Amino acid sequence: MKPRIGIIPGDPSGIGPELVAKLLSRADVRDNADVLLIGDDHVLELGQHQAGVSYARTACDPRIDQWTALTAFAWLPTATIDVQAVEIAQATEASGRSVLATLSLALDLAREQ
Repeated sequence: MKPRIGIIPGDPSGIGPELVAKLLSRADVRDNADVLLIGDDHVLELGQHQAGVSYARTACDPRIDQWTALTAFAWLPTATIDVQAVEIAQATEASGRSVLATLSLALDLAREQ
């Protein structure tokens, strides 16, 4: 059985979304782990744009769906920050709240496993 890994994009205004996109664009990642993305659609899209890469993802709820059987990366959509509140290279309260919300959700999911 492959390891199961939950990934959050980190600070929407920082380098986290870009780094996640670069990681998930690698062909070997899906072969070596079952990955669950947890984050806002626009934040993940921003990371792909910044990195100049793309990856496929499928929305699901890992509490009820068989997310490890999906052909694309499993993705638990969230709504933690408005598009207009993302300020690249700026530490903001909105970005901090987003990080805490996705981290809290990831921890709750890990506890349920």
